[in-house]
Amino acid sequence: MTWTSPDGNTQNEFDYVFINRRWRSSLLDVRACRGADVGSDHNLVTAKIRIKLLKVKRAQATRPFALPKLKDPNTADCYRVEVSNGFAALQDTENLIESIAGSC
Repeated sequence: MTWTSPDGNTQNEFDYVFINRRWRSSLLDVRACRGADVGSDHNLVTAKIRIKLLKVKRAQATRPFALPKLKDPNTADCYRVEVSNGFAALQDTENLIESIAGSC
């Protein structure tokens, strides 16, 4: 019983533990502790729960470059061309910005 009337004659079960149906199997034991002094006519209700958590899997680290592929001469030459083209485009943009800034 979780509640006792002030005259001590009537006892009722008013306090409950609510749990989602999904976690129902995790609830092990529920008890009313009559000895706890909580300053109320209600008894303290305790519950034992066991939850099994899954281990979080971390993503595997990927290498930014495929080093074995870069050892192939054809692939290495293509990579060098792409990188140099990217820097050339960047240089062209920088020259354009300088010419616009110089005309103001």
